Amino acid sequence: MRVIHTTSPLSYRGDSALRLALIDPAVEADEGDRYFNEPGLVAFLDYHHEPNSRWADGNDYIYLDYSNVRPSHRKRGLGKRLLNEVLKKHGEDALYDFGKIMNPAVYRMYRQWQRRGLNVRGMNYGRYTDEKVGLKSAARRVASRYIAKRAGLLKAPPVMVKEVSAWAVKVIAEKLFADLMEEVEWLEEEYNEALKAGDRREAEYNRKQIEGYDEVAAVLMRYARNPKTHPGKVTKKFKPNLSGWPYKVDKGNLPDLPVTIVLANKDWKYDYYSKAIYDFDNMLMEINASLIGIEDPKEVEAALKAIPKTIRHELQHFAQDIMSIGLSEGAKPGQPKPRVRDPGVGGPFGSYSLNDKEYHPLLTDEVESFVEAAQGLSRRDLNQAVKDWIAGRSRLPGYEGVNKRFWSELSRNRGKWQEAAKTFYKEVMDALDEGSRRQASLGHPVRRIYGKGSK
Repeated sequence: MRVIHTTSPLSYRGDSALRLALIDPAVEADEGDRYFNEPGLVAFLDYHHEPNSRWADGNDYIYLDYSNVRPSHRKRGLGKRLLNEVLKKHGEDALYDFGKIMNPAVYRMYRQWQRRGLNVRGMNYGRYTDEKVGLKSAARRVASRYIAKRAGLLKAPPVMVKEVSAWAVKVIAEKLFADLMEEVEWLEEEYNEALKAGDRREAEYNRKQIEGYDEVAAVLMRYARNPKTHPGKVTKKFKPNLSGWPYKVDKGNLPDLPVTIVLANKDWKYDYYSKAIYDFDNMLMEINASLIGIEDPKEVEAALKAIPKTIRHELQHFAQDIMSIGLSEGAKPGQPKPRVRDPGVGGPFGSYSLNDKEYHPLLTDEVESFVEAAQGLSRRDLNQAVKDWIAGRSRLPGYEGVNKRFWSELSRNRGKWQEAAKTFYKEVMDALDEGSRRQASLGHPVRRIYGKGSK
């Protein structure tokens, strides 16, 4: 059979349509069938094509009018073949409108295209569901493929991490800088008043405080050129930029992500000590910067450097959210395997570490913390360091109670702990090897960054 491009003899809304037809010369015409009364015709797809359409943001707009397959040739995938021919001809950037979907096979194809991240739309007039057309297991397979990339950890969109982090760090640094200048101005007034009153001890105390703030100012100037006063909350909407992200989603249905930075305690409505929150119900992110002080330059720099990590964590939740669009309820991308999940928020123990939605972000936190602390270790020491880390007895710099608590709480679900330990080891090795390859590409000696001469 061969595919031909022609004009449809049928009229749609008073207008002619393009036609893709499958021709088999051995098939005779069926005079009793108004659709297949031409010799050789076994299947066809009629559609309208509007280039540079305003309905498709300047891309091609394809309206699928009607498709049919000769009864003697059905259940051979011929309808799917014709749809794929349209896709091949007009590309993945076009908008494909399925119109009123009143056939289960068409609904199945529509959902499959949607899952591939193609720009499609349609009206489900037949009220079909994924389960009814046999897509329930397929949805779970798709979800499992999503979270099987590299050692199983779901990645945050890398460009979004950079964009949101750059904006957030700048805003927070500007606000801290403004607070610092206000404090310095007040101290200078106190210093001058003490000098006038002849209180040298008070004046010296104020002078030393001002000098200490000079070091904080030097830190802040690396992140913000000038101080700037901001309101208690600052919000910006970010387009879902998925460049460099290795997963496919339905890009046509993705909303902007509102990100709010809370700069004053009174505006933070969640747990006082929380650094950030991702709201799954409303698809928004809030970052708590109200707890960052301006007294210690090292603490200020550490807080600013930690912001991208916090944002990456929350954007992994955003990734879980957008990857769930169009999947059945049983498919939970970015969560542990079904056999080790803990039902309910936080698991049966009410533990943050056992929350299935937190599994991938928290495990990524652990990998990043370990890789940062493990630079320079030999391969033998590295293997032991991994064991100590997950056992809660690590002596590496930067190992804190939060790391120990994660693995301790995770051990309550033995299967989840075992899966996490295996994934952690693989991700750590991947990250360290990637660091070695990066060094080599920059002209540095080719060696693993976890130890000279180790293998």
